[in-house]
Amino acid sequence: SECREASTGEVNLGNDPDVGFAELDELLRFIVSDTFQPSSDTVEHLFRVRGLADKYQILQLRTLAEGLLATKITPGNVLSFLGRVVDTSGDLEQACWKLLEASGQDILQENEASLSTLAVENPRLARAIMLRASTFGIGAKRRRGA
Repeated sequence: SECREASTGEVNLGNDPDVGFAELDELLRFIVSDTFQPSSDTVEHLFRVRGLADKYQILQLRTLAEGLLATKITPGNVLSFLGRVVDTSGDLEQACWKLLEASGQDILQENEASLSTLAVENPRLARAIMLRASTFGIGAKRRRGA
């Protein structure tokens, strides 16, 4: 049994909700030029490029997108970011864990109201946080007694 793409010589991405024009354009530009200069630096765009690169196993582009996303990690979005990359072992996941190791106790306390939802929506992330929580530090604000 031969797949349709092999028999027609085409790959139809029209029905793939993960493939938007802008992300596909970034992917194709990277393949042609071996450079990544995103047309948008929004978190969502970079995550979509990262996802497309991961899906099509273009690891260098995934790494570049993760590098840009890592510069956008804050205590306010780290759990959201980590939820999208948990168990990938990529640079972005490692950057998220590094922030949690430094200030995870504060971050979890500040997000206490949404932790139940997080556990239901992303049990893998909840489990990973529980397993690592003993290594989480207290942020600089609490150490100073503020």
